[in-house]
Amino acid sequence: MPPTREDLAAELFDLHARFAADRARGGIRSVEEYVPLFPGLGDEVRAAHAAATTEGVAEPEAPLVAGPERRLGRYRILRELGRGGQGAVHLAEDTQLGRRVALKMLTGVAQFSSDARKRFQREAETASRLDHSAICTIYESGFEGELAYIAMRFVEGETLSRRLARVRAMRDEGARDGERAPCAPGDRAELADTLRFFEEAARALHAAHAAGVIHRAVTPGNLMVSANGGPVILDFGLARALESTG
Repeated sequence: MPPTREDLAAELFDLHARFAADRARGGIRSVEEYVPLFPGLGDEVRAAHAAATTEGVAEPEAPLVAGPERRLGRYRILRELGRGGQGAVHLAEDTQLGRRVALKMLTGVAQFSSDARKRFQREAETASRLDHSAICTIYESGFEGELAYIAMRFVEGETLSRRLARVRAMRDEGARDGERAPCAPGDRAELADTLRFFEEAARALHAAHAAGVIHRAVTPGNLMVSANGGPVILDFGLARALESTG
């Protein structure tokens, strides 16, 4: 049975949200990595991927929220943390609760149906039920004009993909100088720390699965290395309840 117009809109919404998340965390991946995630929509995925990887190349990056005091609802925008083809992630202040949050904003939602909007909200609400130190907490989600947004815990640190890129660069530099890079793994303590990091991440995913939620796109780009060295899994706002997958 071919997908309905509403199903297609919902799937494309998911796809664009993935693009936005991946670009904000380091870059959109090759189209071959996305096609298997959306069975039967190969042509649509390729077209969307081509648009997402070429749009805005020569244009200046205008702020998604304008005005002398940039706000989105109760959130005051402080600075941009990352940007992708369909949106951006900002550090913001929740003016009601007085806390800093990471505010992810996705653009172009006006073209999507009410069902697609409800699905976005439902999946964010599903993710907000998760309570684990290694899962980035979702505080709120909603719509403001043509923007969809998710407010989540702000995590100090860097993504695993950036950490790996930095280590590789240090290794390359050390190899050129004939020295061992200081961050290259080489002793038992460092190996134990690495194993502990991934064990904690795996336990967090297990807790999510036990709660009936799957992530669908765990990558080094959405696995944060926090300030204390532990993992924090991002982008559970794109999760899907297990019971909805059929």
